[in-house]
Amino acid sequence: MLSQLIERIRAVAGPQGNLEDQPRTLELAAAALLLEVANADRNVSPVERQQIRQTIQASFSLDEQALDEVLAESEHTVEHSVG
Repeated sequence: MLSQLIERIRAVAGPQGNLEDQPRTLELAAAALLLEVANADRNVSPVERQQIRQTIQASFSLDEQALDEVLAESEHTVEHSVG
């Protein structure tokens, strides 16, 4: 299910890859969206965090450092979003 969501996000970028022109934009968007969904009950469990981590890493083939950066930035974005 999560991989289908990521594929839909990729499809939005279109064949030109508009989102991918920006560094890690697609990865950040996917991670932020998954974090928002996991936080729907106002509690992101360690299991949910681990699944998000594994999904982002597998979907985008990120190394550990890049993965940590993407997740930290997306968490910051989610924490400071309106709503």
